[in-house]
Amino acid sequence: MYKNNYLRLLTALATVIVAGCGGGSSSTTEPPLQGAYSGTVSGSSSSSAFSALVLEDGEYWALYGNNVGGVFEVKGFLEGQGASSNGNFTSTSVLDYGVSPPASGTLNATYVKGTSFGGSVSFAAGTLSFNGTPIPAAAYVYDTAASLPSILGNWILTDLQNNPAALTVNANGAFTLNDGGCLTTGTATPRPSGINVFNIGATVGGAPCSGAGLLLNGIAIVTLLASGQHQLIIATINPSQTESAALFGIR
Repeated sequence: MYKNNYLRLLTALATVIVAGCGGGSSSTTEPPLQGAYSGTVSGSSSSSAFSALVLEDGEYWALYGNNVGGVFEVKGFLEGQGASSNGNFTSTSVLDYGVSPPASGTLNATYVKGTSFGGSVSFAAGTLSFNGTPIPAAAYVYDTAASLPSILGNWILTDLQNNPAALTVNANGAFTLNDGGCLTTGTATPRPSGINVFNIGATVGGAPCSGAGLLLNGIAIVTLLASGQHQLIIATINPSQTESAALFGIR
């Protein structure tokens, strides 16, 4: 009797130990990449930093430029659709909107979700390398719904040609952008999936705009800088992926 009870106790204890150590079937599959990352760029003569969003549907927006006085000055951006599997993120649809016309390329990266994201982007003109980590929570939290009040009001922004632009966002998210006399109207809407990203839809106005009537869609984020100021970054492209507009500014 005592022997049988002792054996049953040992069997139960062994089961607990095996379960606690991950015994039996287990999965080490890295979950799909999603989130906001920033870090350094190598191989570029004009940019040394990047800030990237990988969204819930695999679309990514990777802005590149330089950190100057605590402000991220955008020089251009990449956009495309990627696929993640077991710690690898790849894309054959990269478009670089920092040049005209946009240059096509491929992206190969590795990641540990919430920890690191790095790899290379290859174009006909050459290959760039990047290495990043999640944007610190003190500056930006990806996994929380975008707050419309954070983007409301007046902003003085800079476009990729270093021209100033005045943005006014109303209480319902409707906005007007005056870029050197060119008026663009649109809306900023918190992304329905509940992440900290705004969907942007805009229409370029008439003369003196060079792209009168152009439709643009993209994303915007608001981050908190160490200075206590907020930075707004907007990146948009047209449906045919031939034109783009990006702006950044602080207040």
